[in-house]
Amino acid sequence: MTEAPVKNPGTAPSLFTDFFGRDFFDDDVFTLPSLARAIPAANIRETPSGYEVELSVPGYRKEDFKVKLEDEVLTIEARREEEKNEERERYTRREFRASSFTRSFRLPKGSRPEGITAAYDNGILRLIVPRSAEAGQSRSKEIAIS
Repeated sequence: MTEAPVKNPGTAPSLFTDFFGRDFFDDDVFTLPSLARAIPAANIRETPSGYEVELSVPGYRKEDFKVKLEDEVLTIEARREEEKNEERERYTRREFRASSFTRSFRLPKGSRPEGITAAYDNGILRLIVPRSAEAGQSRSKEIAIS
């Protein structure tokens, strides 16, 4: 299973823009650049019955995800919005933050798209991509040497 190319990736913010373009008193100034935080890590494991895809996406709810299959490309999209209110001495600070990501993977030959399942538990989105019955059969034979 390989990651499908992004059709229109846009421009990535530079480290300079990411650091100096923020409010100095922001809570997460010294964390990783926002682009690195926006794309979740993925584990893909081949099993005898198919493939398991795991994405580390803590903080999301299952309603935030949209998983679709089109032309043998499995696309996982998510969007979440959060609101942060802080009240201090003479002012109220109210911030809105939205985050989203899209990851796409091309299904390998022999996979069975109609059997794909997905579950979200404890910050891990897990998809199971089964193989077709023919793909699971061993196609080995001994070759005689003449």
